[in-house]
Amino acid sequence: MSRTCQICCLLWCCPMQKILLILLTGISCYNGALAQNVLLQSYHPKNKEIVKLLTDSLHVRHEDGRFRRILYAYDDKGKLLSAEETEQDAQSKLLARGTQKFFYDGDNSIVETENKDAVGRLLLKQRCTQVVKANKRADSTLYWTWDGAAWQPTQKTKYIYDQKGNLVAITEYRMGQDAAFWVPVWSEWMEYDAQQRLSSRQYRTWQDTLGDWTTETEYRSEYKNGNVVATTRLNRQNDRLVNSERTETTYKGNSLKDSLIVYDWDLASERWQRRDVTVAASDGLGQLYETGSEFVRTSDGKWEKRVEVSYTDGPSIYSDEPEEELKQILDPTTGQWQGKERASTVYTDLPDGKRVYGRIDREALGTDKQWHKQLLAEGWFRKKDPERPPFGVEDRNSDDKAAFSRDCGIPNPYLSGRTATLPAGATPGDYEIRVSSEDGRTVWHQTFGGDTVTITAELVPGLYIVSVSKGGTPVCAQKLLVN
Repeated sequence: MSRTCQICCLLWCCPMQKILLILLTGISCYNGALAQNVLLQSYHPKNKEIVKLLTDSLHVRHEDGRFRRILYAYDDKGKLLSAEETEQDAQSKLLARGTQKFFYDGDNSIVETENKDAVGRLLLKQRCTQVVKANKRADSTLYWTWDGAAWQPTQKTKYIYDQKGNLVAITEYRMGQDAAFWVPVWSEWMEYDAQQRLSSRQYRTWQDTLGDWTTETEYRSEYKNGNVVATTRLNRQNDRLVNSERTETTYKGNSLKDSLIVYDWDLASERWQRRDVTVAASDGLGQLYETGSEFVRTSDGKWEKRVEVSYTDGPSIYSDEPEEELKQILDPTTGQWQGKERASTVYTDLPDGKRVYGRIDREALGTDKQWHKQLLAEGWFRKKDPERPPFGVEDRNSDDKAAFSRDCGIPNPYLSGRTATLPAGATPGDYEIRVSSEDGRTVWHQTFGGDTVTITAELVPGLYIVSVSKGGTPVCAQKLLVN
């Protein structure tokens, strides 16, 4: 059965993924005891596992012939011990290698990452330690860099919870001069209503001259009629918070998203003006296929569909991922649908009955009207105990309460026009950087080579997600706070 909907970008990386796919460009702290289907987490992060799988290896081949391989090792209880990655060019020449090692002390974890060049020279060595409280909640995360003689602390993140277990504050610190003290950088504060639903999020930056926090952006959420969530974004202007953008999301039965309407605040009339509408698509299992068919307002005030993705439901054995995705974009000048892309996902039981093979193929329709392969990602897995996760509005918003690990190394708050540098050890190649609003809409993207890029977009103050990919493969993602 085919479903129709819009997606911001086909097969894109989620900023909240629990394991960093590309070890060569960063470090991520997480509990390696978690079962992981890296194929799903990296390419379909909005989907859910039905049967838990442990990834033994992941192979990714690009259209230009470049090849990446990651091998995972576990202990006898299924805890991840190490992940080793290599990258080769089209002639099978080794370009770079990376290794992550995982250590555990109860629920606490330590992740060490080493990046080396093709001849084995050490480029970067980092460590991330995560402290977990007795109630299984993250207490703090500490990042270190090896200077050749000792580990030097560079960044710390602290998490605070209320008596009901809700995450109410995340504060990030950097190490001050001479590594003598921690300096606060930014903080996120959350409030909840009587039903324990997120009602407010504030993003604050530390002002050294004032010795206090300044709220730069606030998101206020209202819950209406049991099926509508309205979120207003306020940005700081002239030392006060003013209306900027409003989204209204309507849910159908079983908490499935039905539509999304975005409004801009009009200063002249002091009213909300509707900007665009998105109609969602979902299946009967509670699976949401991202947003939906995207409509924009034309010059004559009419709403016109511009982006459409058709989905074919998968068998829902190991995950609820779609079997096929077909993306079409409408050219407003010709009225013709073009720029087609498609992707397919398949899982197959191997003969031993204990292992599973999975693959994702991504293709694009060329000017010759033929399909050309862009990416092939293959995974080999071991089965874990089956478990069907719950669904609901609160589950879909659960990321707001989760500890977030920043991977790209872009400093916050970010100032428009500043050059961002990828972590040391990033291999040469064609990269794409994408900046998205919190509801998933792409507001700016650009391709670049090398290890630096300048975000030239005039981003209004607020919270964004910045993601970097290389040849279609996710590299890193993080929150981006713009003042």
